Amino acid sequence: MSGALFRHMTHAHEPVLRLPLAPRTLNAVESSRVFSLMAEGFTSTQAEFAQRRGVPDLQPYVTPKAPSLNEFLKLPGVQESLELMAQARTRAAKIAICGDYDVDGVCSVAIAQAACQALGLATHCDTPCRRNEGYGLNFRMVEGATAEGCTVLLALDFGTTQHKVIRYAQEQGMQVVVIDHHKLGDFPLPSAEALINPNARGDKFQEFCAAGLCMMWAASIRKELGVPLNMDKICAMSALATVADVMPLSKESNRAVVRHGRALVTQHEGLATLCEVLGIKGEASFSDLAFQIGPALNAPGRIRARNFDSCGRLERGALESQDLLFGHSKGLTSEQLTELASSIRSANQDRKTRERIDYQRALKLLRGGPLGRAIVLASDSFDPGLVGLVASRLSENYARPVEAIVWDGKIGKGSVRSGGDLRVYEALHRCREHEMHYGGHDAAGGNKLKREQFEAFASAFAAETFRQLGPFKAPTIQTDFAMSLAEVERGLEGLADELSLFEPFGNGHLAPRILIPNVTISSFLPIGAEHFLVKLSEKSARGEAYLWRGTESPLLKLAGHKVTLACRLGWYRGQGSREQAPSLEIEGGASAR
Repeated sequence: MSGALFRHMTHAHEPVLRLPLAPRTLNAVESSRVFSLMAEGFTSTQAEFAQRRGVPDLQPYVTPKAPSLNEFLKLPGVQESLELMAQARTRAAKIAICGDYDVDGVCSVAIAQAACQALGLATHCDTPCRRNEGYGLNFRMVEGATAEGCTVLLALDFGTTQHKVIRYAQEQGMQVVVIDHHKLGDFPLPSAEALINPNARGDKFQEFCAAGLCMMWAASIRKELGVPLNMDKICAMSALATVADVMPLSKESNRAVVRHGRALVTQHEGLATLCEVLGIKGEASFSDLAFQIGPALNAPGRIRARNFDSCGRLERGALESQDLLFGHSKGLTSEQLTELASSIRSANQDRKTRERIDYQRALKLLRGGPLGRAIVLASDSFDPGLVGLVASRLSENYARPVEAIVWDGKIGKGSVRSGGDLRVYEALHRCREHEMHYGGHDAAGGNKLKREQFEAFASAFAAETFRQLGPFKAPTIQTDFAMSLAEVERGLEGLADELSLFEPFGNGHLAPRILIPNVTISSFLPIGAEHFLVKLSEKSARGEAYLWRGTESPLLKLAGHKVTLACRLGWYRGQGSREQAPSLEIEGGASAR
């Protein structure tokens, strides 16, 4: 082990505790801007937050404009796809709608199905089986569409690099439309009759997920082909997919979609039923989309294969979530929707249990060797539907890029998470000589490789991580405000109310961080299998904060000690509660000096 590749290795396998940084002092220009914003009607807290985050213009954040349909109509592939759909309506063609198995994919399928239904066209909808087939349009799906008599195929949230399967579909007499947001890399454009992918051509709308593009496509059909279409339900699904697919919420168009669509979630009969089953009362919040609804909809595709289970019951994988999103348009009754939602909730509970098991497997592998600049783990025992979640959790806890690979015979399927700064697609592209296939975007990706390629790939991936990021440095958390525990006691609700103006928070626009110095950790009270309610004290002040997935946290060793904490401002909803309350969620800390 030599060269840049394995520098800065350590055998310390404890998760990393992120070090809090005090709020940045504003310079003279920023301070002047604070006063200007206050003169415009913003509070000092709002103005300071904007300046500390480097937000030059508050309008795109607080009143984001909806994406322009006229601009979308100019994208390559859009006019071709509209002409193709107009011809399909004329000849009453049957449409195959094939989408990925994740939230973005099933929402894309449901949006396209609504558009086709508005055109009066029959549809056949399908997703790949994550467990048995893996990502992407495949020959089995094309053959199924052919058997159903389809003459047009919509490939959603995949298809950009799947040249062989698209040519095969065309050989079967189908015209193909691809609506996708994944990068093209060095691959040629596919032979599809229409390709709508801003990330393949360097066009506008690169920040959109596939469901966002499908929403714009459906709006184009409504406008250009003159059909009635319920855009409220479509916007709700697009908002959910944008959050679940971790699209950048620093972008004005995504902020507009999520802000508007979040308020419409409970107007969608399938999503409203799922909210009820999950115990979400009243209007769904941004946190509900990210941490409850999205993971639940993902769960059937992650853990259920498209076949019969050991008890002889038919499992349908992601098709369960797809049917829930179809709702009444598929003729489902309210009772059937409740049954589907209950099954999805059960799958998510099962997913959590299996994920914990696989994470423990990953930790055993991790502790068997040195901890390098990047983590690459492989096992025959990993659940193929959960490797992405395992990689994400390792990346979060160890502050490094992570790839987790599950072997199926001689072939491995991997899932990569960036750890925050690694440009994942670029990294996989640079390691391509050691892979069979790869794809993704900046934050996440996936690949296939042979067993004999593993060592070379792991070395190349670590080297590429070092090239992009340099040597490992202890991660830090830049906070936005400093408050004593007594100030938190008195003012957290008011702070949350003021900063709600900047919602939604997420990728590229993180939730506010609060520095709380010199507090004593009084106790850790377990919540479920992995979480804790942390009791805090400072002189006569008392408070509490949540430590999510904290079973490995180094903070557990500091009970009874004084610490300085970095906490994210969150909004916690108790089971069955209609209202959310502001809360503190611990993200980092250090012993107080």
